[in-house]
Amino acid sequence: MDAQHLDLLYLSVAAAVATYVTRFGGYVLITQLKNIPPRIESALNAVPAAVLTTLVAPAFVYGAWMSPQRCSSPSSSGCASPPFGCSSSAGSRS
Repeated sequence: MDAQHLDLLYLSVAAAVATYVTRFGGYVLITQLKNIPPRIESALNAVPAAVLTTLVAPAFVYGAWMSPQRCSSPSSSGCASPPFGCSSSAGSRS
């Protein structure tokens, strides 16, 4: 393996460890509470909507959901607007 592949492997392992630690830490924290306070329960109930908003909002803001134009560059990933990796001006606002 060359250095670039090793860096990618280390990054992947670090991301996996960080994900596991945060999930396990949250589980331990919640199981230590006998009753979940109403404010924490409300915040946890709001998380799915917040995550969905962060995934969907950029498509609405940049118009990617309305204009399915593809990038003309052969090395592009076939995205619809610049925030998603294209270098063309399709879908961007001036």
